[in-house]
Amino acid sequence: MKRDIARGLDQLTVLIEADGFVAGRQISLADIAVFGQLHRRLAGTNPWLEAEVAARSPLADWVARVDQLTG
Repeated sequence: MKRDIARGLDQLTVLIEADGFVAGRQISLADIAVFGQLHRRLAGTNPWLEAEVAARSPLADWVARVDQLTG
């Protein structure tokens, strides 16, 4: 299961690297939907996932950016 999650994070990172957001060059509902799923699990409840996201700097930057834009 962790391998599947890591693979999904890799694919998400590729999408974000292409245009800066999940589905284009601007924040969209796609970003908010994915962010909502990650944000709850990145709040100190899942150290493994936190480390996996941190290891993918474009993904970690995206999390911070979406958090700022929606906060």
